[in-house]
Amino acid sequence: MAPLIAITRAPSEAAEFSALAREAGAVPLALPVIRLEARAGAAQEFARAAAEADPDYVCFLSSRSASLLLGDAGALRAVQRASAVSVGPATSSALESRGIRVAHEAALHSSVGIGELFSGIGAAGRSVLIPRSGASGPFLRDLLEKVGMRVTEVATYDPVPSGGGGDWPAFLEGLGSGGVAAVVFTSASSVRGFAGVMGGRRMAGVVSVAIGPFTAAELDRAGIGHVVAADHTVRGALEAARLAGAI
Repeated sequence: MAPLIAITRAPSEAAEFSALAREAGAVPLALPVIRLEARAGAAQEFARAAAEADPDYVCFLSSRSASLLLGDAGALRAVQRASAVSVGPATSSALESRGIRVAHEAALHSSVGIGELFSGIGAAGRSVLIPRSGASGPFLRDLLEKVGMRVTEVATYDPVPSGGGGDWPAFLEGLGSGGVAAVVFTSASSVRGFAGVMGGRRMAGVVSVAIGPFTAAELDRAGIGHVVAADHTVRGALEAARLAGAI
């Protein structure tokens, strides 16, 4: 029987994962554990911040933040006036699908990678505007200020716990029968959401995979043993699951 491999994303956000998991001979399961709720007036606040800061760069940390903002004409114009920076391929695709040329993409798809990118291009003295989750910590801001940049952040959405829909019934059934081989965690918020849905239910024999270091840190705090993807992408997470023997 093919192993079941789950990811903490809604089905609408799991197309790449599902295709790659099937290629690897696994059955993909999409588990919505949070939903990203746009803040009221976020696009307008972003456009206002852009007008005030006149940034050299606008840095996007997720495809979702691009999708939430760039349907608004004012926010779109604000991004077009600056150089767009992306954390990774999915975010770059979301920007380019809206007509935004990506000037720089981080080689390491994480906040650390963004810091390395700006350090490498000599961005000291330049300004950057970052649309972010309301749950984000200060790590990236502190890192970029150490690089010598002026940083403006705008909270544009909040993660809200959500454990309904998707492939949850198949996942819980597979967990009971021993068919679940791995769960890929895609963010710190998804770890918290997953733990809330599971309510302390154990996952004996299941490999937990962190897509990056901040997700790994949240799994540590939750007391969940895990492996960490060397490449902080869905493909990298599946490779980590393979190396751990889950596929």
